[in-house]
Formats: sequence, structure tokens, C-alpha cells
Amino acid sequence: MNCAEEVTCMTRFQRHLADYLFANGYPKSALKLARDRPELSELCLTELFEEAVQIEDALYRGDTGPAHNWIQEANFKLKKSESYFEFDLRVFEFYLLVREGKRMEAIHLVGGVSAKKSLSRGSIEVPIDNLRLKAPPEGAVLLAAFL
Repeated sequence: MNCAEEVTCMTRFQRHLADYLFANGYPKSALKLARDRPELSELCLTELFEEAVQIEDALYRGDTGPAHNWIQEANFKLKKSESYFEFDLRVFEFYLLVREGKRMEAIHLVGGVSAKKSLSRGSIEVPIDNLRLKAPPEGAVLLAAFL
């Protein structure tokens, strides 16, 4: 192998490594790898990595706003893949409210979803019946555990 082929192989490997890190829950490591190698920043989706890191940091602070914004932007793709991100985000919000001692707000959050019998996904309504079976018991367990 000559020098040019080695550089190409190493760049390809590092790009695959960055994608693997991102796909397996290490967006900060993927972003650092992509930023540290100038040739990778053109090949990797660094904007996506940065957005994921910002959303993750916001969720650690208890701010669900950026995650809701991302869900609204990716609505079509999420609907097509039958994703449960929005429901999981609602369960997370419920947990945060209970943890902060705002139990009545948490009950209203759960009551609002069950009263509507659907979750709103932008302009699309997702019937509760279409959600995975595991999700409602998770919310019920949280409700029972903290109330």
C-alpha cells in the first residue's frame, strides 16, 4: 500500500468510527473526533453531531425545549420510522415534574394525554393505541412510585 492509499484508508476508518460513536450514544466523542481531524469535518455530519450534543446537554439540565424543537423538525422521518421519541420525552417531562415536587402538574400532563387519547406530533395526531404497549405502564409506574 502506498502513502496515499494509507491516508485514504485511515480517513475512511476514522469516519466510520465517528459514525459508530454517534450511533451508539457517544455524540461528544464523535464530534471531538470529527473536529480534531480537518479531513473528517467535511465527511462527517458535524452539524448533526453538534445538534445532538446541544440537545443532550439541555436534557441533562432538565430543558426539553430543544428536544421538542428537533422532534417537530424531524416529524416526517420520525413518523415514517414509527419512533417513540415524543412519548419517551413526555415520560421524561413527567419524571422531572415529579422530581421537582410538581406532582399536580405531572398528573395534568398524564391526564391531558389520556384525556385526548392521542399525542400531538405537530399537525399529526398519534392515537395512544398506536404507542408501544410498554410505554403506558412505564408512566403508571412512575406515577404510582412518586405519588
